[in-house]
Amino acid sequence: MLALADKVVVVAGGDERATVTFDVCTAEHPGRRSARRVIDTTVAAREALPAPWNLTFSRPPAEHPDPAIEEWRTVMPLWTIHHTPGIFSAEEKHRLASHIADHYEKFGLPRFYVVTVFHETRPEDFHVGGEPTPVGVRIVIDHIARHSPDQECRRRNAQWIKGMLQPYLERHAGLHWEFHVDETSEDLWMINGIAPPPAGSDAEKLWAESNAASPY
Repeated sequence: MLALADKVVVVAGGDERATVTFDVCTAEHPGRRSARRVIDTTVAAREALPAPWNLTFSRPPAEHPDPAIEEWRTVMPLWTIHHTPGIFSAEEKHRLASHIADHYEKFGLPRFYVVTVFHETRPEDFHVGGEPTPVGVRIVIDHIARHSPDQECRRRNAQWIKGMLQPYLERHAGLHWEFHVDETSEDLWMINGIAPPPAGSDAEKLWAESNAASPY
């Protein structure tokens, strides 16, 4: 049984073993998640997999030491939210940060990977087009170890982020708000001086269970 985001697909029967590579990219999820997993599959099982999953199949390499190995590409999200005073109450900041963390945690990420920073900026220090902005929000989102492979996935990411932010921002009249997402290499990432464990590894699962970084 493969858990694909919010859907569960049963892959059963058959003697053929194949490597299934699937990409997840829906408006309800924070971008595409790629995975490689060796499973038992049949043509019928393949055809039962629902859209919008994009699937390719290939034989597992003979030299692979463990045919059941699973490799996930994940993301370390950092949300930096610059805003003028009065945009968010303390309760709203907590609720939004928790909502953001909830969304990434659904994909198995350690919750502490998700960092949200609110940076209040005075209107005289917040300039758009060279002019002070009375009410403004500028959000920079860093995704580490995650790369959206195509334009459609990037657009879906943008729609997901927009939908998450709108309930907190649309009530402010005259608000100028925008966001963008950067994607950077996991090779430039450490937590408490430790390079995070490989995605999907036992060490990462331990980090998720303990919600803390530890040597491995």
